Amino acid sequence: MRKVKYTQQNYHEKLSTIIEEFTWLEDIHPFYGDLLPVLYNRDNYKLALGQINTARNLIDYKCLRYQVIDTPGILDRPFEDRNIIEMCSITALAHLRAAVLFFLDISGSCGYSIAQQVALFHRIKSLFMNTPLIIVCNKTDLQLLDGISEEDMKLVEEMNAEATKTVISQGGELTGDEGVL
Repeated sequence: MRKVKYTQQNYHEKLSTIIEEFTWLEDIHPFYGDLLPVLYNRDNYKLALGQINTARNLIDYKCLRYQVIDTPGILDRPFEDRNIIEMCSITALAHLRAAVLFFLDISGSCGYSIAQQVALFHRIKSLFMNTPLIIVCNKTDLQLLDGISEEDMKLVEEMNAEATKTVISQGGELTGDEGVL
């Protein structure tokens, strides 16, 4: 068992080192920085790093192993305008057999209003119809849920009706059922 744990930690450290030390296209010499985007798609370059990042997010909890996939944010725009990374995120959502966590920034500090985030939710919710759905209201330390407008509260309640569970998160660690709608 010690060898397995050691190997897991060793792989995690090695993959973390690869990700941290991998050069970004912007950091390369200007000549190569102009040449590489022509030879190699910038979106694929970032996606390759993202796949490594996914592989190291294995979690052991109560003798059960979970893999956490943190997909990049999906912007609310037509499918033909989405880049490769967004399309991979959408494909992952469509093929998951596990739970989906949809993070809702109720403070609006992400640059999108609650209405825009809810519109995105309704546009992509058909992708995860048969999977458990958890709505996470994030950044409640910046904006309390009680402090949002009645319109926005109605939108959050609509999402809550379609979800398996809704969690109100302040960025700290959630203990027990406190903060769960």
